[in-house]
Order: sequence, then C-alpha cells, then structure tokens
Amino acid sequence: MGINKKNKTIADWIAIGENILTADNEAIANIETWQLVPAMRAEIEAKYSAFADSTTKADTSGTAYTESVKRKRRLAKEGKKATAKLAVYIENAFLDEARRINHRLLLDIAYPNDDEVLSQHLVSICSALGAHDQTTYPLPADFVDPVYAVKDEFCRALIDVRDFFEDRCTATQERNRKLAEFRILLKPIRMWLYRMLPQGRYDTRLIGYGFTPYNRRRKRRAK
Repeated sequence: MGINKKNKTIADWIAIGENILTADNEAIANIETWQLVPAMRAEIEAKYSAFADSTTKADTSGTAYTESVKRKRRLAKEGKKATAKLAVYIENAFLDEARRINHRLLLDIAYPNDDEVLSQHLVSICSALGAHDQTTYPLPADFVDPVYAVKDEFCRALIDVRDFFEDRCTATQERNRKLAEFRILLKPIRMWLYRMLPQGRYDTRLIGYGFTPYNRRRKRRAK
C-alpha cells in the first residue's frame, strides 16, 4: 500500500525521503534490479533536497519568531518594573507634589496589556519626561534612564516580531510547496517498486523505503 498521509509530521516526511534514498543506495550497491532508474533517482534527490532545505529555513525562521516574542514579553515586564520604580521614587521624594508629577508623567495610568498601546504609552511617558522640570523636581538618571532604554528596546522588539512573523509565514509556505512537490514523486516510486521487487506490492523490502506492503493473507491493504 502507499503512505498513510494522515497525522504525518514534517519530520515523518523527512524520514521517508531519507529512507527512500538510503534503501536505493543499498539497491545500487548490490546491483539490484529494483534500483531507481537514473532520471527517477535524480528527481527524488532534487525534490527531497529542496524540501529538506526549505524545512531548515522554516525551522530557523520559526525559532527566530519565537525568540522575538519572548524578548518582547520580557521587555514589557521590564517596562512595567521601570515605570513603577520611577513612580515610587517620585512618591517618596516629592510627597505632596508626587500625585501631580506622576499624573503629568502619565505614571498613574494603568500599565497597558496590548502591545501597540504599550508602545505608545512608553513613548508618551518618555516625551513627558523630556518636558519635565528637572530643576525643581530632579529625577535621578538611575530611575529615568531605564525607562528610556526599555522604550527603545520594546519598540524595536515589536518591529522584530512583525518582521520575523512575516519571514516565518513566507518560509512555511515555501516549505509546504516543496513538500507537495516531493510527495508527488512518491507514487511513481512506489509503483516502480511494486513492478520490480520480487514479491511486488507484498514485498517486505517496501518497509525500508517507507512504504507499507500489502497483506497477502487478508487480500487487502494492511493497516
């Protein structure tokens, strides 16, 4: 029988390609009559190689996207910590004026959960800090600089997430296209083996190629 396509993972299809080439290498080494003809061998090598390469690229872009999301989340937490520390410093340093200062610096606004809103929120806080009266109400760099830094990094992280997401989508689409081209070749190879193997479609050598042989006793395809 052929290959059960249900629930096949990318790793499963990679393994099938490797099995076909390995089994054919053995057939060639042993000068077996069922070795793939040169044209068929060249085509499966090319299609499998293209599929394998596209899978590596898709995996790499997927990892890059995942890491960019993790970095964005980490920076969001750092931003919350930095702005909270600044607000607490102001409360302790300026007492009666603290509420007014925190309001002007937008530090009394609930920390946003939405990425785009958070990005704008951090930008607005930094803009307010730029207009803050440092002479009357000086704010130490140890509390202000981390807010500026996390704003810059978080905004860059958002761009990275969008870019890596697009890269992942493109790479995944390319991998799926290469997989489809590779899978088209499996039926001709299977039919060739049915015709050339000593036991035809019942030959257990099919297993080495990644195919499931027919079951003689049941006179139907084995599950």
